[in-house]
Amino acid sequence: MSVAANALRRGLTLTDDSGYELQSSAGREVQSQWTRGQRFLQGSANDWQPVIEPALLRIREECAAPGWDGEGSVPVLPKTILRAARLAEQLAGIVPIGTAPPDVVPESDGDISFSWHADGDRVYAVSLGVHDRLNFAGQFAERGSVHGWQPLRFESPRVLRESLGEIARHVARLTSGVS
Repeated sequence: MSVAANALRRGLTLTDDSGYELQSSAGREVQSQWTRGQRFLQGSANDWQPVIEPALLRIREECAAPGWDGEGSVPVLPKTILRAARLAEQLAGIVPIGTAPPDVVPESDGDISFSWHADGDRVYAVSLGVHDRLNFAGQFAERGSVHGWQPLRFESPRVLRESLGEIARHVARLTSGVS
């Protein structure tokens, strides 16, 4: 199980911050290199966590009860939040570097939506819930539109990443302006 899944189950943040202090000089050097590398990735698709994590934690806190978004709205289940965290983690690794993080929005049917907006009439969104499918829709201005759904496979990070290939291509199409 991923760090994200364990952390959400324990009610913590999506990162593992145990407060452990490094004892060896080699460990401190590795930590220093890691920190420098993290700063290098700021603003890239690999730096989505600072946006995604607080959004998912807020959804967990505010959208867990029936009626959270008015009469008839369905709770966003922990399983959906965990799947959204896993999806974001894998998708961030396959979209082009520099891709902005998506807006993360809870939906009244209990799903979570990730959406990207570009200049003009260009937008792309995906929606996932406890079911094993991802609904998507995109408008690419004069370059057309797409919509549909595809199965999501959560058996392993590799399998999930492979199942997100088409979604990553649509996000790249939106952000690059290429059809």
